[in-house]
Amino acid sequence: MTTIQLPESRHAAETRPVAHSPLDHTPLDDEKLPPFGRIKGAKRSGDIVLDRAEYEIDWYDRRATRARIAYCTIKLVQVLLAAFVPVAAGFSAPKLVTGSLGGMIVVLEGVQQLFRFHENWVRYRQTCEDMTREKYLYAAGAGDYARSPRPRRLLAERIEALASREAHQWVNMQKSDEGDPTDGDQSDQPVTTHTVAQHTVSKQVLTEQVTSAQVTSAQVNTAQVNTAEAEPSVPQQVVLPGAMKPQ
Repeated sequence: MTTIQLPESRHAAETRPVAHSPLDHTPLDDEKLPPFGRIKGAKRSGDIVLDRAEYEIDWYDRRATRARIAYCTIKLVQVLLAAFVPVAAGFSAPKLVTGSLGGMIVVLEGVQQLFRFHENWVRYRQTCEDMTREKYLYAAGAGDYARSPRPRRLLAERIEALASREAHQWVNMQKSDEGDPTDGDQSDQPVTTHTVAQHTVSKQVLTEQVTSAQVTSAQVNTAQVNTAEAEPSVPQQVVLPGAMKPQ
């Protein structure tokens, strides 16, 4: 007896369960999600935006931890070598020994300046914490995500804006090492919600300072007028030529 496999009906294909993202009912196909360089063994949430956010957060967290360990290790070794220099001199050690200790300190400082462990540590950690904050606000439906009609799209924009900001900071740091005259040029930096908020706050502070200066100037002018009105006028004595005393 031959068994005939009937094709799947259209209704069954349409009602097959698919992965949905929270707060947004856009169907996603998990098989088509790109790997994003994901760590082995990591699980997918079924949401391409959340997977991207998780990967970025994990990447910056691991890089920040490595930079912190490298920076602290270099500084600790430098402190120990600097402490051994007077000890070696006190025991009348050969000049080669004391000179080698000083040279190792200089080499370690050069390595730290070359790889920028401290700057990378601070920059990576700040970006990681900012992305983590955005992820939890999105999960809780709080902040801007509570008012946005497309919170999933807003999360993607925020995550990519933070990653772009960090990339621009790295490029500007490399330009400063090369002595590029375009250092500090803010024209090529991405416009994000954070930069807009900072610009708005700065503009408000500047307006308040100008208003305060105008009020202070008006108060000074009023005080000067009141002082001039309060001072009694002294009549001037007119001396005629014929009334002058003889010499």
